[in-house]
Amino acid sequence: MTDQYNTPTFIRKLQEGDAEAWQEFDEQYRLKILAYLRQMGVSAEDAEDIYHEALVKALQRIDRFEPTGHFDRWVRRIAVNQCID
Repeated sequence: MTDQYNTPTFIRKLQEGDAEAWQEFDEQYRLKILAYLRQMGVSAEDAEDIYHEALVKALQRIDRFEPTGHFDRWVRRIAVNQCID
């Protein structure tokens, strides 16, 4: 089964700034990414802040993302890097 949020078509919508696509992504992956951060030992409050910072960075850098990749993993990596920084 293909993840509709990691298809080249959906990624193009994100790259074009489609607000509805960004909202769909947030609704689908927010809790998963927050849970991952919490497993790393990040507090709930800090995890929320890091997640939102990661989304902003993803939006700013969306032109660097290759549509053949997994966008959710890319955002999660940005969030993890926020923890390291």
